[in-house]
Amino acid sequence: MLGFNFWEMLLMAIVFVSVNSLIKRYVKSKSKLLDKLFTINNRYIFNEIDDPHLISERHDKKYKYDRDTPEKLLYRELFEKRQYYEELLKKSKQNRVFALEYKSEVDGLYLLYKKKEVRKMIFPFSVYEKKLFVKFSHSPVTEVDFQYELLYTSPKGRNSYEKRDYYDESCIILSIKKVEEDIHNRNTRQYIIKKERSKMTNTLRYKILNRDNNRCQVCGSTQSDGVKLQVDHIIPVSKGGKTEENNLQTLCDRCNSGKSDKVY
Repeated sequence: MLGFNFWEMLLMAIVFVSVNSLIKRYVKSKSKLLDKLFTINNRYIFNEIDDPHLISERHDKKYKYDRDTPEKLLYRELFEKRQYYEELLKKSKQNRVFALEYKSEVDGLYLLYKKKEVRKMIFPFSVYEKKLFVKFSHSPVTEVDFQYELLYTSPKGRNSYEKRDYYDESCIILSIKKVEEDIHNRNTRQYIIKKERSKMTNTLRYKILNRDNNRCQVCGSTQSDGVKLQVDHIIPVSKGGKTEENNLQTLCDRCNSGKSDKVY
């Protein structure tokens, strides 16, 4: 009895699916409403955009995961793929402009066509017609949601961590401007000078002093002579000098002060 009921239900399901498919095909071929919708659809071409826009990065070390943030991940993405993001925002903007016109036209078509009594052949299947109308109406992405997530799983898989943040298009636009400002600043003389000076670490300073026997390379003074020893750029960074061993020397504070930003 149970087997008979199962096969009977299976047969009914197959018949239902087949009949349902036939009705949809019939409505699609006979509906003047759908025909006009397809005509409108052919006049509008929308950009295909993945939404949400998800960027995921998995770290292999816990300390790297702890130091990183979704905001930093966003910054890295924009720094490397700024043009791609600008194009993506441009596409969504184009979709917004055309979507307003499209929706107005489609909504007007549906409201107008509902009032007419020219669908007598379709009337018994008006529910199908409405569903197909919604199905075939364009639904373009007009506002992209941006998601950035960081993941980490411990080596044995016992612990999993994740950080996630969400940004709208206005945040992305502001972030792009910040990245562009940073890129501009990195190319300026002041930034280059600051970057070169930051390379003067304590380790490098000790190495140069030790190499020069803790003695001023101009006057030969040492700390025992009551002077302070400093590590100087032979070619000043203000004149394009690099913070490299072959461009560094030990000078006492008096000689360094007299040298200033000159090149000897």
